[in-house]
Amino acid sequence: MVEAIGMRKAIRDKKNIVKATLVLEKQDREFIESTGNTLQTFFTVLLGTYKHLNMNKWRNGLFTHHGRRITMFDTEGLNHIVGQLKDPYETGRNVARKIKETTKALNAFASDEAALKDWVEDHSKLYGWGIIEYSQGRLVVEHPAISNSDFVRGYFEEMLSASLTCRLTNKDIQIFQVD
Repeated sequence: MVEAIGMRKAIRDKKNIVKATLVLEKQDREFIESTGNTLQTFFTVLLGTYKHLNMNKWRNGLFTHHGRRITMFDTEGLNHIVGQLKDPYETGRNVARKIKETTKALNAFASDEAALKDWVEDHSKLYGWGIIEYSQGRLVVEHPAISNSDFVRGYFEEMLSASLTCRLTNKDIQIFQVD
């Protein structure tokens, strides 16, 4: 079952629930049913994502997230840019370093397994890097958006304040051992 970020408590707290009627076109209802989610789950996830990404502040051609402007690239264009870098590993670290400075991201996960898992879950759901999982000292990126594992390793090393060793990389998966 899909779960929205920040919406877990609201669903459990019956005092916060308000019943509402929703009118949908038939094809929209069929689409929601095809996801395997209930209407409640679908809209809870949708609303949670809308709030988390501050989508109420989005305008045509201008997207922001936590007060920072964001843009979208398709993976082919992004991989072309990364492929032109002289040192993708160091560039990945520098990108992550700048993000940590501007967002005050967590600086160390090595001593806090729960914080690492939460960060990986949020990154996987919201940032489009691929399906990211962490378990047993391994960071796995399925369907990675960026195919250059040196860039990805540098980025995640800096974000996680950890040393990673790439164990496997291909177009479908990247596996890093957290050293």
